[in-house]
Amino acid sequence: MTNGIINTAYSECQLVTFVLGNDEFGVNIMDVKEIIRVPDITKVPNAPAYVLGACNLRGNVLPIIDGRTRFNLERREPDKYSRVLVIDVEGKITGIIVDKVLGVMRVNTTDIEKTPQIVKSMDSDFLNGVVKLNNGQRLVILLDIVKTVSSVAP
Repeated sequence: MTNGIINTAYSECQLVTFVLGNDEFGVNIMDVKEIIRVPDITKVPNAPAYVLGACNLRGNVLPIIDGRTRFNLERREPDKYSRVLVIDVEGKITGIIVDKVLGVMRVNTTDIEKTPQIVKSMDSDFLNGVVKLNNGQRLVILLDIVKTVSSVAP
C-alpha cells in the first residue's frame, strides 16, 4: 500500500491506467489488489449517489463506487469493457468501476507534474498530479486513491 501517493524518491513507478469518459487516469499499482469484471451489485440504502452498492467477493462484502459518478461524469451502465479496480487503502477494500482498464505502465517520476492550476479549479481533491508522456501528447491524470475511497470503505 502506498496511501495513494506516488513516491518520487524513486526514479520509476508503476501505474494501473484506465479510462473514465474521455480521460486517462492512473493509480499506483501497489494500491490495486486485483481487477475483476463487474459483478452483481446489491444496492445499499441511503448511500451517497456515487456508491452503487456492494457485492460478495469471495465471502467478503465489497463496497462498489461508480467512478463516473464519483468524478462528476455522466453515469452509464457498465458494458463488456467495464472493470472493477479492487483497491486496498490502509487495509480497507473498495471497488471502483471504470470504463476500461488499459494496463500497467512504468513511468519515470520526473514525468510527473503537479496538478495544473486550471484543473485545481475543478474537483482537484482527488488528484495527485499529471504524467506527461510523449512530449505532452499523452496525459495520465494521477488519482489520490485515499481521498477517492476514504468516505466509502468500511
